[in-house]
Amino acid sequence: MGGDNGGLMFKFFETRIRPTAPPPGPPPPGLLAFYWHFIRQTRGLYLAMFATSLGVAWR
Repeated sequence: MGGDNGGLMFKFFETRIRPTAPPPGPPPPGLLAFYWHFIRQTRGLYLAMFATSLGVAWR
């Protein structure tokens, strides 16, 4: 069959995130603040995922 296009897709997303980057300090108290502290590096991807999901659900 065709080539390994799935590998290219995964490589695209894997190069967008630095999983070993040191956190910018201790996490703040509170659940939402804790999540936002660690999502900060990938917030653009999360916003794009949210917008795409909202667009698909809206149809």
